Amino acid sequence: MIHIQAGRIFCACIVLLFSVPLCNADEGKTQIQLTVQGVHKIMDTIFQEHVSQKTMTAEVMHRAVQLFCNQFDSHRCYLLAEEAHPVMNLSKAKLYMLVQEYENNNFRFFSELIKLFQKAIRRARSLREKLEYKSFQDVANKLSALKENPHDSSFDFSLEAPFAKTSEELQLRIRAEVTELLKAKENQGIAFDAAKEDVEDTLRNFENSYLYESKDGKQISASQQEDLFTFHILDAFTASLDAHSAFLSPLEAQNLKMNLQKDFIGIGVEIQEQGKSFIISKMIDNSPARKSGKIKVGDEIIAVNGQKVANWNLDELMQQLQGVVGSDVRLELRSDSGVSIQVVLPRAKVVISQGRVDSSYEKVPGGIIAEIALHSFYEAAEGISSVEDLQNVLESLSKKGKIKGLLLDLRDNLGGYLMQAVKVAGLFIKSGVIAVSKTQDGHLHYFRDLDPLVSYSGPMVILASKQTASAAEIVTEALKDYGIAIIVGDERTYGKGSIQMQTATENETIPSFKVTIGRYYTVSGHSIQLEGVTADVLVPGIYYHRKVGEQYLENPLSQDSIQPSFNDTLPDLDETIRATYQSYYLPYLQEPITKYRKWIPQLKMKSAERLAKNEEYQHFLQGLPLTEIKRVDGNKAVETLTGKEVDKVILEMQRQEAINVLKDLMQLSQNN
Repeated sequence: MIHIQAGRIFCACIVLLFSVPLCNADEGKTQIQLTVQGVHKIMDTIFQEHVSQKTMTAEVMHRAVQLFCNQFDSHRCYLLAEEAHPVMNLSKAKLYMLVQEYENNNFRFFSELIKLFQKAIRRARSLREKLEYKSFQDVANKLSALKENPHDSSFDFSLEAPFAKTSEELQLRIRAEVTELLKAKENQGIAFDAAKEDVEDTLRNFENSYLYESKDGKQISASQQEDLFTFHILDAFTASLDAHSAFLSPLEAQNLKMNLQKDFIGIGVEIQEQGKSFIISKMIDNSPARKSGKIKVGDEIIAVNGQKVANWNLDELMQQLQGVVGSDVRLELRSDSGVSIQVVLPRAKVVISQGRVDSSYEKVPGGIIAEIALHSFYEAAEGISSVEDLQNVLESLSKKGKIKGLLLDLRDNLGGYLMQAVKVAGLFIKSGVIAVSKTQDGHLHYFRDLDPLVSYSGPMVILASKQTASAAEIVTEALKDYGIAIIVGDERTYGKGSIQMQTATENETIPSFKVTIGRYYTVSGHSIQLEGVTADVLVPGIYYHRKVGEQYLENPLSQDSIQPSFNDTLPDLDETIRATYQSYYLPYLQEPITKYRKWIPQLKMKSAERLAKNEEYQHFLQGLPLTEIKRVDGNKAVETLTGKEVDKVILEMQRQEAINVLKDLMQLSQNN
């Protein structure tokens, strides 16, 4: 999610949200009805923008067909090998024929695939009906029995997993999937009967988009069927270009827009789809919902503007909520006590203030250690931005005492606007190049911090994870390149070094998509693509045992490099403005500093010694279960921590060790 110039926005990874804002598209951005006849025109636009792929080829079609199947059966719980293999391994002659059919807007082949998928869905539903679960203990017993066979691949839900060869093997995979889903519901504290219903409803909601059915099992209209069919095709075609190009559903587009701009038009609540119900899970401060005093977390939405929502999906609900600022939304709600109420709320522009930046501090001799967690790189028209929030937090913390050390936590920061990343990095250097982009024609565009003022210049640690991505990686690598910060955390960050143009924030009546149009590099000329930013001090976090990163995506771009830009020669500027930069920019260039980086061996040794003594942390690294003493009925008992509890413990250990590394750095700085 990266910004280069006015009207053109480039984005990082899309995050699937389980809790979705109840928001509306901006005035002017309308729901677009997709048609088969429009596929070629939309793809022409996407091809025109893509960094390297300009036309539909047999190779692209091959990937598209495979993606069409993989997007349907990513867990290998629907198709048998005899059904999937002929489709996944088409001959060159067949692929060339499909390219020709594409040129003629003929998608009969994909229509036949949908019929195959529908057959597989009905078979899977029949097999699920044969599963008998009576309690969570029964689930645990069956889970244990399933995992007794070390050669059983039923629990491999990756795209590399083989398709089932027989119906019996398929049923094993389905049992494994349902068992895992039920176990997850138990960890969330959901009652068994409700968990069974939730799991089945979740699977059916997904399946209905291929069956062309509503929640009540009725066929949707012909135009809705064509819209869904066209979306599935465009989804596969766009994703076949590279790992980050994607065609966006209305829900994905609105989530992307909200994450980039931190505002939306709506009533200011978040909802969760639980089975057939839509439950309010959160209310945003200063929103119409919060101000009304009539809505509570846990309320169920029964109807919107007089229409019952029981058989809607989330997209349909959001479409009904669309409107203009000042128009009313009439909701019928049911509280958790069963009481029904009617509420009329005005739509308004809701600004998301919660969860943008978190901060804390610790008193030390002579001042404080400041800790700031920045969760994304955002910018809105009202002056809301990550750099403004970060500056405000730094100023506020400095009033608590002189900042002697700074921890910038960028774990799970998936990116945002590039210009915000440039400005955030610029808070810690004088002036200089932060990032460089290269487009399809080889043109280099330089992103510079022009302000020589520095907000903080002392010892600094950046805490990063495998989920630190894109714009967050730019800040991490830039401050590492300049020697400003020591990087602590996972072995490497996500590794996304590409630039995407997206249309979700545009007020045009065009479909929403994002397409890769270039690559970016840091001031050292290093490309983050695939490799990510490597940690100076290794302190693995919750992703230690998980495959996370660009290298695990399908069809990622390759990695390359350009010349360093520490000594900025202004190659992209013409003579009319070069003189100005020579006078007011070049004299203040930040030179790489070495005083912190020379202590990395000592920092690594001290950290390793501490972590070696941490028995709980060592258990985590070895894949052993973590336990704690809990009181059960007044008695002490040792209980194994759940996945979420383990994550919480490890995240805190990782954070505390990053603070320890920062303290070591402060001590070394003071003594030298």
